[in-house]
Amino acid sequence: MVIGDSLSDTEGRMRSKTLGIMPSSRQYYEGRFTNGFAWPDFAASRAFLDKPLVNYAEGGAVAGKYSKLNPTFMFISNMGRQIKKHDFKPGDMAVLALGANDYMTFGKTNVDKVIHVYEKQIGKLVAKGVKNILVAGVPDLSKTVSARSPKQKPGHADKLAALSRQHNEQLRQSVEKLRERHCGDGVEIRFFDIGGKLDYLMSLAGEVDYDTRFNKHEGYIDLPRVFGFAGDTRPLDTSHRHVFHDEVHPSQEVHQILASHITDFIREEYGKPEKAAATDSRLERAGVYAGASSAAQPVR
Repeated sequence: MVIGDSLSDTEGRMRSKTLGIMPSSRQYYEGRFTNGFAWPDFAASRAFLDKPLVNYAEGGAVAGKYSKLNPTFMFISNMGRQIKKHDFKPGDMAVLALGANDYMTFGKTNVDKVIHVYEKQIGKLVAKGVKNILVAGVPDLSKTVSARSPKQKPGHADKLAALSRQHNEQLRQSVEKLRERHCGDGVEIRFFDIGGKLDYLMSLAGEVDYDTRFNKHEGYIDLPRVFGFAGDTRPLDTSHRHVFHDEVHPSQEVHQILASHITDFIREEYGKPEKAAATDSRLERAGVYAGASSAAQPVR
């Protein structure tokens, strides 16, 4: 069961909420914020964990619960709302992956508040009988194309780097304390360093001529297409050589290698899964996946 934001949204929840507008560009695959499948798609597939997936992640979602006097936060999903949707069963595993939008999209700087929400919601999961909880940190938000844009104010990227670092350090510490507190109850709580994995991936990508500086595509919305006209007729490019599909979101290739890391982490830390991800491309052997395999190809 996945709780998250646009990085994890595989169900097109934001697209449904916005009546097909966000995202509507042909360069996004079936409501996902990337040019193909996202990491939960891969992780749940037969080649990886081979487990049923229930995904409540929604584009734009935040970790914190902010004032309802602001209509934006009445519209945007958050961690608590997503968790309330699920009827937990024995054996469920919860993956929590939120926080990036708090800092990057809405400009929040109160890391303590975000961490407190995590602690509170993890406590609720334990009370509901959830025994396996994976808590993912945030990527280094300063490394997105958006953060490095000359359009941003001076110091913007440095601010995001500091917030990302503080968030991950505090969240890791909180997870460790919660792990110790509940270890006698048979509860396994682990911190997954998604930022570290993506940093490593970006360093390798640069070595094999993947573009780590610029995004391939711009613009979530194609209004002519929303209203039934042709709009942008370019076919979906599922295997371009850019780490970032747009100014914020990684490409399908990045999602697949991230799913490989998450699969390995779950197998090592939770004794699952029975199957490991199988990869064979040239770039995968270098540590980065270069193009979707035929089995994962979203273009029919």
